[in-house]
Amino acid sequence: MDGFAGLYGENLLARPFVRLGGRSFLLTRTSQGSRLEVILIDLEQPESVIRLTPAESSEDLWSWSPLATDGRKWVLASRSAPTVPNELALGKLEEVGGEPRVVWQVIEMPSLSPRGEYPGIYWRGFFFLLLIPMLY
Repeated sequence: MDGFAGLYGENLLARPFVRLGGRSFLLTRTSQGSRLEVILIDLEQPESVIRLTPAESSEDLWSWSPLATDGRKWVLASRSAPTVPNELALGKLEEVGGEPRVVWQVIEMPSLSPRGEYPGIYWRGFFFLLLIPMLY
């Protein structure tokens, strides 16, 4: 991983290990600039770090947090951006050309359309009213 700044993780998952293609990895997150990224660290070659949530562009501001893994091919994570509340994403780990890769699919996201008289966030049966103080 180019430009890997080191491991800055506060918490590890309850089961942070993933076995893929005969190799064992540690699944965790770390800070990369102003973002949080999900990474895999090869336990046999710890200098080998694979970014599972790389920034697509300089405007890609998603921060990711792994929530759980089955230890084989599934990763559950949340992601958010400055203008987007948390979304729930399911990732499928695969080995492509001898390297781990993940395909992410967002499985739950909030609806940002106003409901009723007051604007707010509606998220699957829950309504949160956003109060924004006016400064004069």
